[in-house]
Amino acid sequence: MVHLERKTGTLAVSFNANRKLPDATIQILDGNTSLLNEKRDVVPERVWKREIQIPSATRKYTFELKNSEDTLLLRQTEGEYDWTPESEIKVGPQISYTVPEERRRTEDDWLEQGKTEELNGNLLAALETYKEALVKFPTDFELLKAAGRLDACLERFEEAVSHLSAAHDRNTTDAEISYYLGIAYEGVERDNDAVDAYEEAMRIPSYRAAAALRLAELRARRGAVKEAKDFLRKSLESAPEDPRAEEELTAVSRVLGGPADWEKIARERLARFPLSDFLQEELGKTNSLHLAADPYRVLNVASEYARLGLYRRAVEVLSRDYPSPEADQSEPGAVIPQKNPMVVYFRGYCREKLGESGAQDYLQASRLSTINIFPNTIEDLQALKAALRTNQKDATAHYLLGTWYFAREKTEEAIGEWQKARELNPRIPVLEASLGLALLHVKRDFTGALNVFAEGIRNDPSNVVNYSGSVSAMAVMGKPAAERAKTLERYPDLDRMPASLVYELALNRAEEGDYNGANDLFRNRFFGSEEGGTSVRQVWVEVKLQQAIGLARTGHCEVALATAKTLGSPVPGLAFTQDGLKPLLDSARTNYLVGETLFTCGQKEEADRRYRLSAQATDTSGAVWAWASAKKLGSYDPALWRERLSSALSQAASNARTSANQGWWAYLVGVLQMALGNEVQGKAFLRESLLLPDNQMSYHFSRLAMEGATPR
Repeated sequence: MVHLERKTGTLAVSFNANRKLPDATIQILDGNTSLLNEKRDVVPERVWKREIQIPSATRKYTFELKNSEDTLLLRQTEGEYDWTPESEIKVGPQISYTVPEERRRTEDDWLEQGKTEELNGNLLAALETYKEALVKFPTDFELLKAAGRLDACLERFEEAVSHLSAAHDRNTTDAEISYYLGIAYEGVERDNDAVDAYEEAMRIPSYRAAAALRLAELRARRGAVKEAKDFLRKSLESAPEDPRAEEELTAVSRVLGGPADWEKIARERLARFPLSDFLQEELGKTNSLHLAADPYRVLNVASEYARLGLYRRAVEVLSRDYPSPEADQSEPGAVIPQKNPMVVYFRGYCREKLGESGAQDYLQASRLSTINIFPNTIEDLQALKAALRTNQKDATAHYLLGTWYFAREKTEEAIGEWQKARELNPRIPVLEASLGLALLHVKRDFTGALNVFAEGIRNDPSNVVNYSGSVSAMAVMGKPAAERAKTLERYPDLDRMPASLVYELALNRAEEGDYNGANDLFRNRFFGSEEGGTSVRQVWVEVKLQQAIGLARTGHCEVALATAKTLGSPVPGLAFTQDGLKPLLDSARTNYLVGETLFTCGQKEEADRRYRLSAQATDTSGAVWAWASAKKLGSYDPALWRERLSSALSQAASNARTSANQGWWAYLVGVLQMALGNEVQGKAFLRESLLLPDNQMSYHFSRLAMEGATPR
């Protein structure tokens, strides 16, 4: 980044590089005349600044940067910008390519969909996309490569070997395939094959540094420390700013006993990477309080030693009694490292690698809490498997191994491990919640999931997932609202019930007609705001709407009309009703339901006014309610509204594929399908909405739609 600024008679120039540029040339030019010509090293951590006397205030001056080979890297002249001409700028909605529906996709469409999901961080969705694509195109080279690479990144090593070896057979010169195939081979303990794959990857500059580092670690674990050092030097030749290679070179240099100025070199490296816990450990400057704040910092240092075969050093790091950090210096619910089961399991594994017994460590780890413990690395996997080889009845290891598998969409393996843990110790926190979610969302075993959640409510009664999961399963199974409400009421402390469960209980009570019970839940509580989440105002307005329409349909018009007409009125004791309700009251759905209440109670003129307001809505979310309102009015045009509903359906379907709020958009697709007469497809999407995360009361709305309470 370069900044040019005029001061009185001078030009102030500042430049900050985004990478190290040794022996670079910086020039300030007045046309072809050089006002400054300086040769120096530039680095990201230091800003280059100069103030230069300029001959004329009316001329424009140029900054120019060249590398050591005299290649121009950057040129910037005052007042000149590399922007798109106005004639080439297209305003308004931009043209974009939309991936077709599944039955019409080509190999490239599937690949594009998977890559988009990966770039959006939705790795498991991308994994499913590649799986489905390979069913249709099992020999496509790019799909095999993409699926195998993602498998390797997710540590699904067996699957990665299958996909990448098939791609490698087609093109042995592809360094990317070779590199990730090496990772996969390492994961299934085929080290010799991994060496061959990494050596292939090293032939191409873009993978040389990463492959050489992996080879160094393999050599070091085999005891060939001198070869490991050579590979680390090769890695740094290609990526001189790689902190991991610098850290590991420091460690193997110390093991080899030289050079004499080793400690000085290590200190210089620490000066370049001052946040390196590993280098601090190497220099005997361990920041124990910093490590104690996050057990994974300890595991990261120990794992790096283990990857180099330095298991004794790993055990030392894992065996310390770390101090307790200040409350605001660690994550909520985090424990000190010696109380984290993965730290202790890994210590046992490292002892075994030294030829010692890890049994005592495994026993100690099995007695520690699993709350907020999420095994994630290959070292975690190795440690848990080692613990189970020592003791097959270690319920904690079975549970954590299941968690490791489930994070990689290895659902069958995860369920198997969790079922074993459940047989051995059903009181492990979160166990039933995790197993229930797997049965509900992946296996679609609703009865099995409901039974597991019920057991979870008994064993882990404060876990929110056991209740929300039960409600989802019951809704899909068609259980009545009263039964769902009773399940929620089993929460052990209703006064301190989390807001998400309060909302769900209020909505279920409203669905069953217990309006007083629903209203009572809003009193004497604090409802915090959650970005993108459901707000207390949304739930309040919805409960009052259900109360108004429900009372009107049962002949209690006086109370129904009073409720409808005071929807936006402040309620004493409920601070959230004082403001912020207007957008909810002006929605197409609210106007339609208030209109229905008024019409049912004989106030047709006011009802028609509400229907007209609702029919004016143009947003996708309000399309069904606008259509239903238009049908109540004399000017209804069936063809026009069918076109509008179809357009809204197309938009909702697109959002359901790409939005983070999939539950909400699946609900909208469902009700739009039903409005267009596609009952079967609509109900399928509504059921799907109940199996996706709840967004903006999508569970409640889907339940109402499935019960026939939404226009169609």
